[in-house]
Amino acid sequence: MIVRRMLFLAAAGWALSTFVARSAESHTRASFVADLATLAPGDSFDVGIRLEMEPGGHTYWKDPGDSGLATSVSWELPKGFVAAPLRWPKPKVFKEGGLVAYGYENEVVLLARITAPREGLPMGRTIVLRAKVEWLECKESCVPGSAALSRTLRVGATSVAGDPQERALLDRFRRQVPSDDWAPDRENGAEGRGAVSPERRTSNAGFFSLLGAAFLGGLILNVMPCVLPVIAIKILGFVRQGDGTNGARRLGAWFVLGVLVSFWALALVVIGLQAAGREIGWGFQFQEPRFLLAMALVTTAVALSFFGVFEMGAGGGAIQAAGTLAAREGSAGAFFNGVLATVLATPCTAPFLSTAMFYALSRPAGEVLLFFTAAGAGLAAPYALLAARPSLLKFLPKPGAWMARFKQFMGFPMLATSLWLAWTLGAAYGNDAAAVLLAVLLAASLALWALGAWHPRRGWLAVGVVLLAAWLGSGPLMKVLANPKAERAAAVEGIAWRSWSAEAVESVLRETRAPLFVDFTANWCLTCQMNKRTSIEIPAVRAKLREIGAIAFRADYTRRDDAITRALKSFGRSGVPLGVVYPADRARPPIVLPEVLTPSLVLDALSRAADASARPR
Repeated sequence: MIVRRMLFLAAAGWALSTFVARSAESHTRASFVADLATLAPGDSFDVGIRLEMEPGGHTYWKDPGDSGLATSVSWELPKGFVAAPLRWPKPKVFKEGGLVAYGYENEVVLLARITAPREGLPMGRTIVLRAKVEWLECKESCVPGSAALSRTLRVGATSVAGDPQERALLDRFRRQVPSDDWAPDRENGAEGRGAVSPERRTSNAGFFSLLGAAFLGGLILNVMPCVLPVIAIKILGFVRQGDGTNGARRLGAWFVLGVLVSFWALALVVIGLQAAGREIGWGFQFQEPRFLLAMALVTTAVALSFFGVFEMGAGGGAIQAAGTLAAREGSAGAFFNGVLATVLATPCTAPFLSTAMFYALSRPAGEVLLFFTAAGAGLAAPYALLAARPSLLKFLPKPGAWMARFKQFMGFPMLATSLWLAWTLGAAYGNDAAAVLLAVLLAASLALWALGAWHPRRGWLAVGVVLLAAWLGSGPLMKVLANPKAERAAAVEGIAWRSWSAEAVESVLRETRAPLFVDFTANWCLTCQMNKRTSIEIPAVRAKLREIGAIAFRADYTRRDDAITRALKSFGRSGVPLGVVYPADRARPPIVLPEVLTPSLVLDALSRAADASARPR
């Protein structure tokens, strides 16, 4: 069944956005019900977590099926109290688009048996039962919800029954709990079947689907514009050194290790920032100007190395200068290319990846590490395949003189990356910041040229040059950043963008009946810029916005903004891009666009938002 889900994820592609959240608040209401008002020592009694969904919405059973996530309950009980496993009423079967899911609509009570200790209770006083509940509610789209619930009970010599309505509610759902060997029937619904297959899915089914989405998202990153230069570099390495079976396997293994180590390092940074209370999203490091400076130095050094401005001999030893390593033969070069591929991949988001990372960034440290590992494995998968099957290398061109020219040519995409990083810094902090960065790159380039001219074989000097340039450049750069350019809302290419804030959007939603289009974007996000050029800042979309009288907001995530991070998470995304269209009919949910846009997707969403008779899809 896991394979079935993977196939579904691959086929669903760009449409995965229908599974992300539609608003900042879940429409499911959670409450705590109990059998007793007063408990006696040693009592065993039922409590229930009651979930009330809005009409048409549903939450999920312990085995959610082909999509969704099971509701989870974490108990915090007084000393000596014990909670038995949850008892789940029979679910309803939901079918759509070939998928089968199991869950509840309208209302459900999840039951648990609580046993009190026989000794040590505070007689005549009260105790508090607490539970942290997390669920996923889906309608046209899905939104995660959580609640911290508590129930106060008095302790006495004898038990006293609780509220009659709550007891009746518990009785009603107790009668709906099936036997232990019951399982739902995918074809015949909740009537189910009596036997359970040995391969029966557990409540972790949705978790593994999201883990698969992280892997597929990492795989798709290989064709995103951020990573394409490194792909060419790696393939060149395979052609040059991978003609032998052992050589190809060794290079592939080192490249995969470079990718995974980088993803693990990124995961540890995320875990550390979360522990410090920071709100973060995917690509967060590109909001740090020092990181942009360091990356621009690395990509410029790589380009100069490809051009032959400087190089290092085979006796250089361990991983050293960034520019040298990218062009270097052997294990160190393969490992560094894996690191470089990861670093350049992070400003891109891809279908599947944002939904999986949204889930991961809100989970415990172990799960964060697991999801980053899955994404790294996806990014490294094609090269692992080439390493495992060296016979596939026969489809690549044979080594020859063309390789030297190709290596030089690939220096230009790396220089383009440096210019993009400078543009990103300038767009966020002003032209002076970009000028400082370009001056640092020029000085570093001159130093590396001198190094190549007079000491062409001393790789450690290249390390020193790059580090010195980074250190000298960070001072003036930070001084410029202390006076950043003022944020402004301006008409860009004909669209009268307003600066986004949660309050501004709420005000427009409350006071007008105009459709709203919100573009969550960042200058360092190449997917965002591609969407802007091909599907947003185009005449047809500008005309449609004017035709329907829509109001456009742009949420700029180029620099760290906790409010935007929270807004992205409310829509089930861990990073940009994100497009949201609010219909004129405020009773209808927002339309959440996929990560990669086409003009027809945007125009269709705007048309539906303006059509008062349109039904939600």
